[in-house]
Amino acid sequence: MRYRKILLLICCVLFILGCRGTEDVKKVDNEYGFLVAESGEVTIPLTPFDSLDPLTTSNMSYFYLCGLVYDGLYSLDKNYKPVRELVESEEIEGHSVILKLKDAVTFHDGSTLTAGDVITSLDHIKNAGKGAYFDLIRNPFNGELSLKAMALDNKTIKFTWDGPGPMLLEYLIFPIVKYKGNKQSMPLGTGPFKFDRYETKKAVYLSRYEYYYDEMPSITKVTGIVHEDEELIFTSLETGRINVSTAWTSEYGRFYNNDKFSADVFPGNKLTFMLLNPNGLLQDENLRKGICYAIDKDELIKNSVKDRGVKTSSFLNPKSYYSISINDETNPEKAQQIFSKNKPTFRLYFYWGDKEQLEVANNITAALKNAGAEVHIIDGEGEDFETYLQKVKDGNYDILISQMNTDIVPTYPIFLNSGIFPIVDEEFNHIISKIKNSYNSRDLVQINKELERYVLNKKVFVPLFFNQNAMIYSNQIISEYESNNIFPYKSLKRAYFTEKHDGKRIDEPEVKTDEKNADKTE
Repeated sequence: MRYRKILLLICCVLFILGCRGTEDVKKVDNEYGFLVAESGEVTIPLTPFDSLDPLTTSNMSYFYLCGLVYDGLYSLDKNYKPVRELVESEEIEGHSVILKLKDAVTFHDGSTLTAGDVITSLDHIKNAGKGAYFDLIRNPFNGELSLKAMALDNKTIKFTWDGPGPMLLEYLIFPIVKYKGNKQSMPLGTGPFKFDRYETKKAVYLSRYEYYYDEMPSITKVTGIVHEDEELIFTSLETGRINVSTAWTSEYGRFYNNDKFSADVFPGNKLTFMLLNPNGLLQDENLRKGICYAIDKDELIKNSVKDRGVKTSSFLNPKSYYSISINDETNPEKAQQIFSKNKPTFRLYFYWGDKEQLEVANNITAALKNAGAEVHIIDGEGEDFETYLQKVKDGNYDILISQMNTDIVPTYPIFLNSGIFPIVDEEFNHIISKIKNSYNSRDLVQINKELERYVLNKKVFVPLFFNQNAMIYSNQIISEYESNNIFPYKSLKRAYFTEKHDGKRIDEPEVKTDEKNADKTE
């Protein structure tokens, strides 16, 4: 165990405080010292999964675990911006990028990483035709596999985006793997932890890779424990069976203001939004404005999801470097003025099978009634999702409340092609055309500003809030790394087990006995 003063980089203190969330998670004086362990064993939850293949798995708990075993060409920072992992340098030109791999990177069997391993990994994703990485590299405009790669030499690869849309480094976050042909073993990776063994339907055991090319993690072992019942994961945290977990539901609030846990809170990828149908009553743009004026998003989040949300006017994650901040206006008085002229009755629809949407619907209904409108909630109790979706496509509503999982890369065509977007006009098509003809992320950031403003001005697609996610840690563990939704467990690369040092500040002078007694008598 070695001694560090944690003042530990302000980011550590911010992490403990959970200051990125809406609540104060745990107060810690940054002048206090800690004993920091050179080692430590972390246990995390898994849910039942069928395959050990990191490139094709559909099980998200295992997908997250794999972020510790496998590095990609790039990873994503807290703003979902690509950062180099296995790449030494890149040259971007048009729809192509030439990458140079880092030297001295080895797989967990000691073999050297080559350009051929990169090509093999990409080919495996394409041939499998499934999994999150397959969806990532498919062209959102035509569904084709537009990402092409060729090795220029043993350490150099040229990637080309052969199709509409920009060439983005986000497409290159897939793990680079080496297959051994043993289905009972995880493929080899280059990450900070290596696979030790798998107990079928029970646990996955990892240990620190001593020849890791980057900074060596303090944590020495990671065990993923399979939970047949996902509902018991939080119970496992509370009983100490596991000591770190993702938390993708609002129920993680039980770990707030808790002296046994700390939480790193960040916006999730689930967006709750409204569609205001412009083809009926809401052809009147003023009525659409009135609806937006009437809704206080802060109150909506507080009452619908227990304050576990981040309000937004964007369809992109608030942390995303593609997203821009646009202030929307809550003004109940203006809403009342608009509704007093028309006395409207709005038909409101949502998916009754989702309790969260029910809460949102009830709170929006209350806000609209307070502003002077009437609301008729369309009965959909007992409907399956397919019936709900068909009703949405038929457009027999004025206000639709719905949710979707957003991607790290804007995928507007997928949303449009779903058949639920009630308006596509010339201006929108012009913006989409610009995206198709763009080259890289710099282009996309600028074009996205136009699209965000278009959405705000039209008031047809109205983003409301993103649910908050969290990483929950036992209070003995701190991390210097801010988590995100794609690679949450990469925070364990910069995590430490700690103890208070005698319960006093490191730099606190020793108080003499007579001084202590004097304090007591006063």
